[in-house]
Amino acid sequence: MGNLVIFLIVTSFLIERFSERILFFLPLKRREGIKFIISSLLGILISFGFHIGILQTLLLYTEKWISYVDYLLTGVVIGEGTSTISRLLELLQYKVKEKRIKMKEMS
Repeated sequence: MGNLVIFLIVTSFLIERFSERILFFLPLKRREGIKFIISSLLGILISFGFHIGILQTLLLYTEKWISYVDYLLTGVVIGEGTSTISRLLELLQYKVKEKRIKMKEMS
Protein backbone atom coordinates (compact mmCIF):
# COMPACT_ATOMS: atom_id res chain seq x y z
CA MET A 1 0.00 0.00 0.00
CA GLY A 2 2.81 2.40 0.85
CA ASN A 3 4.47 1.81 -2.51
CA LEU A 4 1.21 2.57 -4.29
CA VAL A 5 0.79 5.88 -2.45
CA ILE A 6 4.33 6.93 -3.31
CA PHE A 7 3.83 5.89 -6.94
CA LEU A 8 0.54 7.84 -7.17
CA ILE A 9 2.01 11.00 -5.67
CA VAL A 10 5.15 10.97 -7.81
CA THR A 11 3.26 10.14 -11.00
CA SER A 12 0.61 12.79 -10.32
CA PHE A 13 3.28 15.39 -9.73
CA LEU A 14 5.12 14.47 -12.93
CA ILE A 15 1.94 14.55 -15.00
CA GLU A 16 1.05 17.97 -13.56
CA ARG A 17 4.43 19.39 -14.51
CA PHE A 18 4.42 17.76 -17.95
CA SER A 19 0.94 19.02 -18.80
CA GLU A 20 1.84 22.53 -17.61
CA ARG A 21 4.75 22.58 -20.06
CA ILE A 22 2.50 21.50 -22.91
CA LEU A 23 -0.25 23.98 -21.98
CA PHE A 24 2.20 26.87 -21.94
CA PHE A 25 1.94 26.97 -25.74
CA LEU A 26 -1.88 27.07 -25.85
CA PRO A 27 -4.19 30.10 -25.54
CA LEU A 28 -5.47 30.81 -22.02
CA LYS A 29 -9.12 30.22 -22.93
CA ARG A 30 -8.62 26.57 -23.83
CA ARG A 31 -6.14 25.47 -21.17
CA GLU A 32 -8.44 24.04 -18.49
CA GLY A 33 -10.39 21.67 -20.73
CA ILE A 34 -7.33 20.52 -22.58
CA LYS A 35 -5.37 20.10 -19.33
CA PHE A 36 -8.01 17.68 -18.03
CA ILE A 37 -7.92 15.67 -21.26
CA ILE A 38 -4.12 15.50 -21.50
CA SER A 39 -3.62 14.73 -17.81
CA SER A 40 -6.33 12.07 -17.74
CA LEU A 41 -5.03 10.35 -20.86
CA LEU A 42 -1.49 10.28 -19.49
CA GLY A 43 -2.73 8.92 -16.16
CA ILE A 44 -4.82 6.23 -17.84
CA LEU A 45 -1.92 5.19 -20.08
CA ILE A 46 0.40 4.90 -17.08
CA SER A 47 -2.17 3.00 -15.04
CA PHE A 48 -2.85 0.49 -17.82
CA GLY A 49 0.82 0.26 -18.75
CA PHE A 50 1.99 -0.59 -15.23
CA HIS A 51 -1.22 -2.43 -14.22
CA ILE A 52 -1.63 -0.16 -11.21
CA GLY A 53 -5.06 -0.02 -9.59
CA ILE A 54 -6.19 1.40 -6.27
CA LEU A 55 -8.97 -1.15 -5.83
CA GLN A 56 -6.60 -3.97 -6.81
CA THR A 57 -4.16 -2.92 -4.11
CA LEU A 58 -6.94 -2.82 -1.52
CA LEU A 59 -8.14 -6.28 -2.70
CA LEU A 60 -11.71 -5.06 -3.22
CA TYR A 61 -12.63 -7.21 -6.22
CA THR A 62 -12.09 -10.64 -7.68
CA GLU A 63 -13.37 -10.48 -11.27
CA LYS A 64 -10.97 -9.75 -14.11
CA TRP A 65 -13.16 -7.24 -15.97
CA ILE A 66 -13.28 -4.95 -12.93
CA SER A 67 -9.51 -4.51 -13.19
CA TYR A 68 -10.01 -2.48 -16.37
CA VAL A 69 -12.44 -0.17 -14.59
CA ASP A 70 -9.94 0.05 -11.73
CA TYR A 71 -7.13 1.04 -14.09
CA LEU A 72 -9.38 3.65 -15.69
CA LEU A 73 -10.36 5.18 -12.33
CA THR A 74 -6.80 5.08 -11.07
CA GLY A 75 -5.62 6.78 -14.26
CA VAL A 76 -8.11 9.60 -13.83
CA VAL A 77 -7.07 10.02 -10.19
CA ILE A 78 -3.42 10.16 -11.22
CA GLY A 79 -4.25 12.61 -13.99
CA GLU A 80 -6.16 14.95 -11.69
CA GLY A 81 -2.99 15.75 -9.81
CA THR A 82 -1.69 15.79 -6.28
CA SER A 83 -4.69 17.55 -4.73
CA THR A 84 -6.87 14.51 -5.46
CA ILE A 85 -4.26 12.21 -3.95
CA SER A 86 -4.17 14.39 -0.82
CA ARG A 87 -7.95 14.12 -0.46
CA LEU A 88 -7.79 10.33 -0.82
CA LEU A 89 -5.07 10.10 1.83
CA GLU A 90 -7.14 12.23 4.22
CA LEU A 91 -10.10 9.92 3.68
CA LEU A 92 -7.96 6.85 4.39
CA GLN A 93 -6.56 8.45 7.56
CA TYR A 94 -10.09 9.25 8.73
CA LYS A 95 -11.16 5.64 8.18
CA VAL A 96 -8.15 4.34 10.13
CA LYS A 97 -8.95 6.66 13.05
CA GLU A 98 -12.57 5.56 12.94
CA LYS A 99 -11.54 1.89 13.12
CA ARG A 100 -9.22 2.56 16.06
CA ILE A 101 -12.00 4.28 17.98
CA LYS A 102 -14.33 1.32 17.35
CA MET A 103 -11.63 -1.10 18.50
CA LYS A 104 -11.12 0.84 21.73
CA GLU A 105 -14.88 0.91 22.38
CA MET A 106 -15.09 -2.85 21.92
CA SER A 107 -12.32 -3.60 24.42
